[in-house]
Amino acid sequence: MTADVPLTVVVEGWRWVLHSYAIVNQYHLVELARRPGLRLFHRDRPYYGAKWTPLRGLFPADAEATIAAVPPPPPGLVPDIVLRLTVPYDLSAAEAGATMVFVTADMGRLPDEMVVGKRPAAAVQRETGAFILTPSRWSRDGLVRTGVDPDRVFVVPHGVDPACFRPASAERRAELRARRGWTGRFVLLNVGAMTANKGVAEAIRAVARLAPRHPELLMVFKGGDHTYRSRQLFSEVLGALPAAQRALVAERIVYDGSTLGFQEMAELYQAADCYVSPYSAEGFNMPVLEAAACGLPAVCTAGGPTDDFVADGFARRIAARVVETGGGYRHLRIEEDDLEACLSAVITDGAWRERARFTGPRHVHGGFSWAAVTEPLVAALRAAAARN
Repeated sequence: MTADVPLTVVVEGWRWVLHSYAIVNQYHLVELARRPGLRLFHRDRPYYGAKWTPLRGLFPADAEATIAAVPPPPPGLVPDIVLRLTVPYDLSAAEAGATMVFVTADMGRLPDEMVVGKRPAAAVQRETGAFILTPSRWSRDGLVRTGVDPDRVFVVPHGVDPACFRPASAERRAELRARRGWTGRFVLLNVGAMTANKGVAEAIRAVARLAPRHPELLMVFKGGDHTYRSRQLFSEVLGALPAAQRALVAERIVYDGSTLGFQEMAELYQAADCYVSPYSAEGFNMPVLEAAACGLPAVCTAGGPTDDFVADGFARRIAARVVETGGGYRHLRIEEDDLEACLSAVITDGAWRERARFTGPRHVHGGFSWAAVTEPLVAALRAAAARN
């Protein structure tokens, strides 16, 4: 299907909830709605989490209006392609047109439990011919290892909104830090659900080792209590540490599980000194991209999905090795001494941090805005529709 032929797209996903898939879905809607040659419709899918409730005000007002204005598909519509972004993954064939499903294989393969019907994804895909959209080469490799058809997998990265996720002026940054009581502190930031794969325990242990040499150190963990069990998971990690380590970090660890809009999240990135993500398994890791877009230097695991979008000019990568586990799963095991060394280098190298505040946003805004990544998304939708 050529670019000059109109394409009818039905997106099925979540709106108005603070989940990464919903965020991706809604940013796709904003950008797809702006593309000429597309007829765009949206069908809301039931929320996966029983306790989830709709949230408004996360996006800027104009973006929320665009998302809300995407109409549902009218009766009898025959789309060229249906794009689904929910879990568990529904690989069933759409009633009409091609089917593309957003899927991530964070841990080196896709568990059957994550597929509707709890069946192997490869078997379902062979039956239905579904195409798969995934955000990183790491995730693609895991899907192929699961047995899905590699010729029916498209890799399209996530993006950021440069109007929101951008550096603050020196004056604004000082104001944001003073408001939070961070003046005179060196603030490390980690954002996520606080699940084990995020590297929470590893980050805390690194803070405990660095604290005697850097009394100004403060580690802020930003969870999402509205959607996840973040506070409980964080408390469990902290409680499992030896008493001596807990004592060392007691005045240097802050947890925040509040619900923030994207502009407020951007301000959090803008005010911090370094983003820390010693993850063991991820499908993409969007907070690292958002942090870099805001001029925040990053320390993140080497060898995983962040390799697709970080560069040495603004990120230091923690040495890690791939560890195979039972059932064909795999994860990245970082070298904790190297995590400590990377953090120490960032803390002491102010010149590198200042350069990173320019190189990160230039890199991310240039190649990983939502507008930029929508181009390969539209190309993937057209290619899949043409092959159906």
